[in-house]
Amino acid sequence: MLHIVSLDVSSVESTRNAAQAVAALTDHVDVLINNAGIYSPTAGRSIREPQDYSEMHRLYDVNALGPLRVTEAFLPLTERGGLKRLCFISSEAGSITRAERTAWFGYCMSKAALNMEVKILFNDLYLSGYTFRVYHPGWIRSYMSGEKNMEATLEPDEAAMKAIPILLGQREDEGQLVLVDYEKNEWPW
Repeated sequence: MLHIVSLDVSSVESTRNAAQAVAALTDHVDVLINNAGIYSPTAGRSIREPQDYSEMHRLYDVNALGPLRVTEAFLPLTERGGLKRLCFISSEAGSITRAERTAWFGYCMSKAALNMEVKILFNDLYLSGYTFRVYHPGWIRSYMSGEKNMEATLEPDEAAMKAIPILLGQREDEGQLVLVDYEKNEWPW
């Protein structure tokens, strides 16, 4: 049975209300997927252009702080879950080692912050039986920029089908945190 629960990841109150709504339906959550993410039309500015710092704050608030709010709010439910799986949709944009972009400060930095967040959560929760997935879904024909990006390579349903086995499947070494893409390639942090 599907239950839709309203959730604004940029709001502590909304994330807590969502967790309470889910708790009214079930006593545990086995898998929590942090998928919310935004992009900005001003994100592609180079350093030679004026930066939109308020927009960068918005990107951090949703892309980095949002998953932390959700994880915190749902922790009592995931603590009682059998799988205790925490999944985070990141991006190649958050890989510092492989960074090649010359702009996109807010977006890239927010995804790098998300990756560090997951590492800190892993350090704390892995010994309590939690497993983690950090996933780069590829370039998706989404509406992140306000209109459907037809230049991207994957339709949303294709991207979801590639994500499911990675997010829900087992790995040989759950004790190692890795960033994996839709083709099952590992990315450096």
